[in-house]
Amino acid sequence: MNPSSTLLESFLSRVDPQRLSDQRERYESLISAFELHFETRQDLAFYRAPGRLEIIGNHTDHQHGQVIAAAIDRDTLALAAPNYRSEIRLISAGYDPVTVDITPSDPKPHEHFTTAGLVRGLIAGFAKAGYPVGGVDVCLNSTIPSGSGLSSSASFELVMSVIFNHLFAKDQLSPIELSKMSQWVENTYFNKPSGLMDQCAIAVGGVVAIDFNDPKQPVVTPLSLNTIGSSWTWLLVQVGHSHADLSSSYAEIVEDCQHVSAYFGKEVLREVRLEDWLKNMDSLQRAFPTRALLRAKHILEENQRVESMIEALKTQDAALVLSLIQASGDSSTRYLQNILAPNTEHQALALGLALADTLLQGRGAFRVHGGGFGGSLLMVAPTAEVQHIAHTLSKVFGEHAVMPIIPGSSGAGILFSL
Repeated sequence: MNPSSTLLESFLSRVDPQRLSDQRERYESLISAFELHFETRQDLAFYRAPGRLEIIGNHTDHQHGQVIAAAIDRDTLALAAPNYRSEIRLISAGYDPVTVDITPSDPKPHEHFTTAGLVRGLIAGFAKAGYPVGGVDVCLNSTIPSGSGLSSSASFELVMSVIFNHLFAKDQLSPIELSKMSQWVENTYFNKPSGLMDQCAIAVGGVVAIDFNDPKQPVVTPLSLNTIGSSWTWLLVQVGHSHADLSSSYAEIVEDCQHVSAYFGKEVLREVRLEDWLKNMDSLQRAFPTRALLRAKHILEENQRVESMIEALKTQDAALVLSLIQASGDSSTRYLQNILAPNTEHQALALGLALADTLLQGRGAFRVHGGGFGGSLLMVAPTAEVQHIAHTLSKVFGEHAVMPIIPGSSGAGILFSL
């Protein structure tokens, strides 16, 4: 295939000019890879799904709580076309090729935590929704580091979802429907007990408040981060300890929350009041480990912080926004306790937070990002000091550890047909 330079230039003209050179290389590499590995050419198109930034609302989604999140400029880019075969074929730079039969099937334990498991789950999900998936060839390129806390797995789920939705469901499934299907796949076929925040933020895009009080119909409210302005820069710091193998630690958080909510006869902590938690502390501490009680406190207060953040963004109170992000991070450290990695003396995330505290000295904000225990931390740093901060942290965690992030990217979807 030799796509005309006119078509390629037309597509590139839609890309952020600041990243045009990087994007050109990615698009051309995907076209070259597709030419090398696949023979089909009809209905060839580019698709994209961003990563996501969790701004506030740490671990509230699985308790039907509230969160503020943003799609970001880092993404998974795909070039795909139907192959009229009975299989999905995937090529991704740096990974082994993956082939999955399109016949819907139950989860396979040996495919837990694998790309094949995610694809197999989406095939089953679309079949359940009444849209059988046909064969597709896909080339992928991602700028979301695995295990960084930017939701590389959810980004992959959504880019595959929009491909299947476009080719086999005529785009009938909404972003929320695709996000719910992708979460089900991650829980069931990937064996990771995640909430819906990652998939929802990636599918919808922009900066959003998401209320999961009814997880079947989450309420999404668009917001703006303009109040932060150019004086501040969002930094994602990878600490060199991947969170990709910590599903059991995440599951323990969910289990601890379920124990406390069940004490009150409730399904999730969203249905429990902070004053009832306090009033019943005497009997609670006899019934459950202290860790569960502290984690419940975090969830109950974090939902209140999200509500305060929504108002602060609406009133453009930058100082309050930063203080709420910091309060969320402090609560994750003290009460949610998703800072220390289990079974190791090497606590890279805790060290990163300590360094952020020292470097910022009360200016801006910093907090654990995403699931915790490893992965990454988020900093909102004075733009004038970013170079010094990045240099200092890179000496500790590696040359590419510090990533400037631009929140507010568009959600998952089709970009351009060739």
